[in-house]
Amino acid sequence: MVTSATPFADGKKIQKLYVYLAGGRRVEAKLLGQDGYYDVAALQLLGEPNEKFPAANLGQAAKLEQGRAVAILGRSEAPGALTVNAGTVSAVGRMQQTCHQISALMNYGNLGGPVLDLDGAVVGMAARLNPKTAWRQNCGVGFMLLAEKINELLPDLKAGKKLERPKQPFIGIQLAGGDSDDGAKVARVQENGAAKASGMQDNDTVVEFNGKKVANGMELVSAIRACEIGQKVKVKVKRDDEIEELELTIGEKD
Repeated sequence: MVTSATPFADGKKIQKLYVYLAGGRRVEAKLLGQDGYYDVAALQLLGEPNEKFPAANLGQAAKLEQGRAVAILGRSEAPGALTVNAGTVSAVGRMQQTCHQISALMNYGNLGGPVLDLDGAVVGMAARLNPKTAWRQNCGVGFMLLAEKINELLPDLKAGKKLERPKQPFIGIQLAGGDSDDGAKVARVQENGAAKASGMQDNDTVVEFNGKKVANGMELVSAIRACEIGQKVKVKVKRDDEIEELELTIGEKD
């Protein structure tokens, strides 16, 4: 069984874990592995000897298109009743291609709940919800971790591993908003970062990164994420109608 890892990360010592089945039966469970970054955990149900439990197969979230209908399953206070919050896929490929944005209302009753498509396949999991997340409770904007990403994590979770946050390439800039195809506009260069050390300045526009043309901020973000920490890359920036060529060393995000 895969679920949200949040209940195990609040600093309190967990004495027992239980899973409520569809008919209301309560079954003790054992925590196998967890991933604090993606907020996923794997539980083993401790039923009767040799007992088999029905399981849902994970579908293919990558096939979902913007506008497709989805629903999040949840449950009210245990043992509680099943809840269904319907909505649509409002954006695809978010959070480094690990999530889709959905409009179904999210609350603490469906946190970690399965997200279903119209065929009833589990295509994802309702992503982390806490006071610091931008979408907040029942605001109509949330994210689902894709089924493909969950499948990718499952072998390590079943093996009992506690997965840490992956290292993220970082150069220390804040991009300006707005749509443009003329490059990635830099609003601010952070102190003590790779960009600052290379000579990049506020209001520069990055037009080429690591040998590839950059049309906008999203392309620059993707190019940075494709690099290795410690890698040296050449960057071309437009400054006062002149092209400056810089070299920087990819850093790591704290």
